[in-house]
Amino acid sequence: MQCLSGVVGYFKGLEGKCRNYQKRMKDKERLSEKNVETKMRLLQVIQATFATTMKLSARNDKEKQKHKDEKKRVQSAFTM
Repeated sequence: MQCLSGVVGYFKGLEGKCRNYQKRMKDKERLSEKNVETKMRLLQVIQATFATTMKLSARNDKEKQKHKDEKKRVQSAFTM
């Protein structure tokens, strides 16, 4: 009888360990999902920042070209 109660206790202990293990795995999955979501949001922010930087750079280049053209126009007006 003692042997039987020992076996039952052993299996109850295993059951508890299995539940704890399953809980830890679920927690890891949840953390992993949050990690992926965070990385995706970060990637979106980086992409948006890059797009904005490219737009500003293009605008800046246009302004520089506009100033160069204006400078050439003024210089050519004085040389005539």
